[in-house]
Amino acid sequence: MQLCLVALAHATPTQARRVHAYYIAGIKQPEISRREGVHSSKVSVAIRRGLRNMRRCYDDLFQTE
Repeated sequence: MQLCLVALAHATPTQARRVHAYYIAGIKQPEISRREGVHSSKVSVAIRRGLRNMRRCYDDLFQTE
């Protein structure tokens, strides 16, 4: 879990908040968009980009060259 939080720190604050809400708090994307007053596509894109940024962090941490 701690490694996940380190990787999440490499996302923007909005991405991190939405990834946390969706994957950790278990809030569905339409509910996140309603709470934040944005279109659901904005939430979906932020989550996808946040995961991409987290993946890059993992790649850097576990690079085996």
